[in-house]
Amino acid sequence: MHIPVIGNGDVTSCFLAQKMLDETHCAAVMIGRGLLGNPWLIKECCDYIEKGLYPKEVKVEEKIKMMQYHLEQLIIAKGEKGAILEMRSHFLAYIKGLPNNKEIKNALCQAKSKKEINVILDNYVRQLRINSL
Repeated sequence: MHIPVIGNGDVTSCFLAQKMLDETHCAAVMIGRGLLGNPWLIKECCDYIEKGLYPKEVKVEEKIKMMQYHLEQLIIAKGEKGAILEMRSHFLAYIKGLPNNKEIKNALCQAKSKKEINVILDNYVRQLRINSL
């Protein structure tokens, strides 16, 4: 009898997913915490493993749009107050490694409304554009 084994643990890139498959010969890879702040990871893994495509850099603007979408979906599911509280940890994961993120971290964790969060995120993108000129 063949029992398929699913690999799990520390999969934070498509390369690590492939490495786990190669080294353990598991039937599949489960991704958990690696998705925090990186919902693109599953598609990147599938594209790399199945088609040999390397991941593309996710632009700051795309991350911000995903953060806003994620918040909107949580508001639908849990209401604004609950969604904002839950999103605080997600926001930190999304902006980890982005330039000049210290101020935005603090502002996002203190925000009390969807409108306030969107203003913070829009201002952040605008400031990054100005700094890159």
